[in-house]
Amino acid sequence: TELKDALKKRDKRLDVDEEALEETWQIVKESVRQMKHDNKRNNILKAIRTSKTTITGTSPS
Repeated sequence: TELKDALKKRDKRLDVDEEALEETWQIVKESVRQMKHDNKRNNILKAIRTSKTTITGTSPS
């Protein structure tokens, strides 16, 4: 019975670990998605700033 109890405890720990891993994986996926979104936005803003600099930097003929 000691062995059975130990195995039950181990199984319970594994279930908890599996749930924690799944939760952590969801957080990681969401973080990566947010970082991609932020990077895309930053690149667009950088392109806008660069184009404004180019437009305002040109002298009228």
